[in-house]
Amino acid sequence: MPHLIALPGTLLDGESLTDALSSATAVLAQRGIVLTTQIEVLGLAPSLPLECDRLSALVGSREPVWWLGHSLGAIVALAIARRTPTAVQGLICLASTARADAPGNLSIRQTQLRRAEVDGHPKSVSLELKNVFGVDEGSALGRQLMAQAERVGLERYRLQTLYAISREDQREKGRLNCPILAISGSHDALCPPDRSVEIAALSSRSRVIELTGAGHLLASTHADAIGHQVAEFIAMIDATTATSTGKSSVALIYAGSRHA
Repeated sequence: MPHLIALPGTLLDGESLTDALSSATAVLAQRGIVLTTQIEVLGLAPSLPLECDRLSALVGSREPVWWLGHSLGAIVALAIARRTPTAVQGLICLASTARADAPGNLSIRQTQLRRAEVDGHPKSVSLELKNVFGVDEGSALGRQLMAQAERVGLERYRLQTLYAISREDQREKGRLNCPILAISGSHDALCPPDRSVEIAALSSRSRVIELTGAGHLLASTHADAIGHQVAEFIAMIDATTATSTGKSSVALIYAGSRHA
């Protein structure tokens, strides 16, 4: 029975991933695979390495689990796979990057954090990000994003900012042993499709998917498509692992780009 831990992005909570996870669970159930899931909002440990340790400890005595992350959530999931590979069965990275934070982002992030601290909440930052994401403030999704930012709160946002700034460039650290599914949106200006190609290059067992018309918030806007791709990948790895001879973890190599 596969288990999946999902990590939302900056200023996002479980609401941003619930529909996609429900879709994946339903598709897998039709194939006789029971997927259990849990969502963990980032921002409880005082550094990225300690946050990775906090999250990987959730695995406990279980077999290695699947990790799904959106944006910063996938950045943290990649760091977990690097730091504690025994906790990771596979990675699903949505609209993310393997790169370190761009130097020019530091002043932007610091300015956003100072504004949130003055306001006492990060909703103003969420409002600013809506313009980056191309989301109408008055839309249902826009209201959801504001509500999620309010629930995440200032303290978690402060730590999420620290994680984003301090992350390492995963491309410089060699291959990972786990399978990776990297999904991007064709209209994502923040983490464009080439970033997902770079993530997939971290594993010899990877698949790259580009969703036509999707932006950075693809888990919210294209939940069913995400759910189907996640379910297909988990089922494929599950089936291949079950028939493995033990001479190699997975005999096949999954690579390429696809539009859905």
